Amino acid sequence: MAGNEVASYGLSFWIVRLSVAIIAIASLLHFQWNQNIVDTQNQDYESIQIRPQHFLIAKNASSPLRIVSQKLHIKEALEIKIDDLRAKQLVFVMLNGANEGLLIEGHVNDMYAIARLGALALGANPQWVELGVRIFSMDGIEILNLQQIDLLRRVHILLEFQIWVWPGIEIGHIQNVIVSNKTIQMKTVSLTPKIFTVSNFFDQDEVDSILTQGTPYLDASLVDLNGKEGRSPQRTSMTAFLPPSNLTRTFQKRAATFARLPSPSYAERLHLVRYLAGQLYRPHYDTFDGKPLLHPKELSGDSYQLYTEWLDWAIIKLEYLEGIPEEFMRGNKLHPSSPDFPNTILKLFYNWACNTNFFKARHDEAWQEWIQSNLEDNEVNFLQDLLQTDAKPNYLPYIIQVWQNTLARHELTYFITPKKEFSGLAHYFRWIRWLKELNVNCTTSCSNEPPSSEWYPQFDNIFQHKLLDLLISLTPREKLYTLTNTSFSQWFLDRYERGYRGDLLLNAINDFGETLLPHLIQLYESQINDILYQMPQNIPPNIYTPQRFATIFLYLNDVESGGSTEFPLVSQSISVKAKALEAAFFYVQTPIHEIDFLALHSGNPPNNVKWGANAFLWNSDAEEGMALWLR
Repeated sequence: MAGNEVASYGLSFWIVRLSVAIIAIASLLHFQWNQNIVDTQNQDYESIQIRPQHFLIAKNASSPLRIVSQKLHIKEALEIKIDDLRAKQLVFVMLNGANEGLLIEGHVNDMYAIARLGALALGANPQWVELGVRIFSMDGIEILNLQQIDLLRRVHILLEFQIWVWPGIEIGHIQNVIVSNKTIQMKTVSLTPKIFTVSNFFDQDEVDSILTQGTPYLDASLVDLNGKEGRSPQRTSMTAFLPPSNLTRTFQKRAATFARLPSPSYAERLHLVRYLAGQLYRPHYDTFDGKPLLHPKELSGDSYQLYTEWLDWAIIKLEYLEGIPEEFMRGNKLHPSSPDFPNTILKLFYNWACNTNFFKARHDEAWQEWIQSNLEDNEVNFLQDLLQTDAKPNYLPYIIQVWQNTLARHELTYFITPKKEFSGLAHYFRWIRWLKELNVNCTTSCSNEPPSSEWYPQFDNIFQHKLLDLLISLTPREKLYTLTNTSFSQWFLDRYERGYRGDLLLNAINDFGETLLPHLIQLYESQINDILYQMPQNIPPNIYTPQRFATIFLYLNDVESGGSTEFPLVSQSISVKAKALEAAFFYVQTPIHEIDFLALHSGNPPNNVKWGANAFLWNSDAEEGMALWLR
């Protein structure tokens, strides 16, 4: 951290950093894929090892818990001495990637109950919370025992399969991340989306090796065109994925450790990029979107009923809260019982959405104009029209959240629970991810399927097609009709018999997952002679879909002018300058596995040759993820 920042964060910050360093050393073998348990000659096995999740044991609190603060910024929490937190039995909890949290009073032996209470009070999805909670230090190290929690007292809560997100703290904050023998420095450039500049991630010798290994493979850059790669005037540079080598494996491990990914396999091989003068990559996202089938489901259907349910709940909650600002009291426009409340809350939402480029990022400028026009005309009940099925029912969570943030009381945190809708693909991908974590850390002596096995679970089409063949061969036609319906089964079987595989299984699971998926899992388990999986009743639709999660872009040479990476939807339109031996690091998903629409960015044309390299990071095995999206 820079010298002038040491004073601003105070001695307590460095005490925490020292404590974290102690924990990091103690957890090193756990975190960095212990070389001793891997055959060092088996590079493939080493690269796909997954660091397992460690959930707090679910149990009721032994004594009453109490939230003793409203939301505090982490800088405020750092001003409280660790000894004072311990003496008062306080723990400061934040969600993944968050810079604000709550102080909760309770014994660390009740850490599960503390984390659960904190997660819900901070707005986490209750269904997701019930699947388990994990605790991480402020340096992104998973905390494995209560003694470590007692030592730190300031922690982040991560839910099932969530990838660590660096919080950023504030613009200009500098974070040192130790990876092997390197101290990598990252500086916060933006908090929404999260963008950092990175120094000391690589050196000139590695630049020379990247250019040597990658240049012979350069070809016209490709983009995702509806699930197929193709050329586009959107992108005029030359690119090449480096072939597998010690160099690419080194960068995969380094990137995974730096970003706190569960496995080196979550990082793609380096992707060399060359821009000649005037060449560019127009605004784009690094995520894949060519298969609508794989897009997580948003809130759909008429959500006005959900709005009225929240309205009734908020009116009751406000009656019992003290210290409410006058404008939120009964009889004023910001009270939910006010006749003017629908338009008042929409005005709050509209102003927030305009200031954050919410509409522009979603190509919803027409809805922006419609809302503006109705507000200006003071139309009655147009909120109900907005939340209809054929309008924008998915706006509701944001509308409610803006009102909650204006009042800033944790007691009014509310999570919308839509009508029960089984998300077949979310359940399918969760099952595969669960199996991978269970199996990939086994040796060939395990009762589960090791990576070398025919039935080792994967996200790609090859494994899908094995499951499809299994389903067809072992399921009587009458049973298939029952699991789906007659017309779909006939279409499904006709496509299969004609030799079409593609995403046939995913289509079936998407439409009939609630009945079909348990049967498919049972068939799979019969092949491995083991019964393993208990399907949860409810899971969030966005809990898990393989997708790119973050990007590290390495600048391999200086560019005289131009060539910056620009983020046009950030409030002040941020540009990261192309500077040799530095990098831009940014997240393309939010901590809750949703595409961050503000992460739109472009590669601006340089005035001379610009060399760069992408390290694309995933929330899953990167190669399997690409195969899922592009085949």
